[in-house]
Amino acid sequence: MADTSRAAEAGVTPPAGLGDAAAPPAALTAEQLAQFHRDGYLVIEGFCSAADCAAMRARAGEILAAFDPATEPVYTFSTVNQVCGAQQL
Repeated sequence: MADTSRAAEAGVTPPAGLGDAAAPPAALTAEQLAQFHRDGYLVIEGFCSAADCAAMRARAGEILAAFDPATEPVYTFSTVNQVCGAQQL
């Protein structure tokens, strides 16, 4: 079951079936999967309401406004040295 507590904190109602064991999420069609693999993204019309989208955008704006890169660790990734980690600058 999905953790929907963060969505609830943001005042966002998850789409039907998300985190609801009685209503499993709908599967993607073969065409949708092919589109995702071709384009790298998938637009799912009606996935959530306009109000939910507005709430998520507002919360994303709040998160970005509170983000201070000077206080966050810097993450580096290299396939050359096969190193992934965080370092404080």
